[in-house]
Amino acid sequence: MEDTSYTIVTRFVNLNDVMRGVRHSYSESDTLIKYSEEQYSPVSSKPSDSLQLGAPSLYKSREESCEKNSGLVADDSEGKIRETLNWRKDRSRGMEILKKRLTESTPAARDNVKVDVTWKVETDFWLYCTSIDPGLSHKRIEQMKRTCPKYNFMTKINKPSSFAEQLGNNFGAQVEPNNDLKCDSPAWHMVFSAVSSYSGQMSDYYIIVDHGPVVYLEQEKQAEFINYAGERVQEITERPSEEKATIALFVKDKKYEVQQEYRFVVRIPFHSPSEDRFLLKITKELKEFMSRV
Repeated sequence: MEDTSYTIVTRFVNLNDVMRGVRHSYSESDTLIKYSEEQYSPVSSKPSDSLQLGAPSLYKSREESCEKNSGLVADDSEGKIRETLNWRKDRSRGMEILKKRLTESTPAARDNVKVDVTWKVETDFWLYCTSIDPGLSHKRIEQMKRTCPKYNFMTKINKPSSFAEQLGNNFGAQVEPNNDLKCDSPAWHMVFSAVSSYSGQMSDYYIIVDHGPVVYLEQEKQAEFINYAGERVQEITERPSEEKATIALFVKDKKYEVQQEYRFVVRIPFHSPSEDRFLLKITKELKEFMSRV
């Protein structure tokens, strides 16, 4: 970002052991694989000079180029939080607002009203999707073809947490706020900048990189898990219930389980992508984490 300052915040999203029976296969020593066509890999014989971060709308359009059961095609249940109204227990901010309005408009609501609500996670982020390396050639090939039949190249990524940090730094150095971002909440961004300045941080933007392995659940179990995980995160870290929105981005339908996805979610608070893709120029520092399989 020219003439602007930014702070990188990376957070590893680990949903193991949050709820009994829900686990992923990733461990800290694992490597990742990025499946692609050869010309799009930075380490192929004809290397690309960039990697692509995609907004959610990009993945929704992939059905035209990949088969319907491809992991690149948007999962209809992905990024959604389903809640059931509970008068005795606090839920998300949206649900609490709904409860307040119902109580004000309908005095008998607590005895007679039952509500199921589906919240859609805002699309104010970019994704970089990889897979956990299964370690065996035939399993890698299966993962690659199930991700997209057109793919023919595998790029290994080492040290995912360090890669996430470098990804955020590269993004911060290259993103142009006036061209690549839409400010969704100018007033809140001004408040944030003022608070940052007052606290001595002097950052115009925070770039958040959430990263971690996806967990796979049947659709009917996803809502229970996301709500429960959100409450557990709030109890453990005292972060707000809106953390459910982040958790929802790391939950997918069980039919995609063979992909074993590990994703990087890049976002800037109060902003959203202007375009559905961002081409990040490969630097020497970022390329050090990447190699041929």
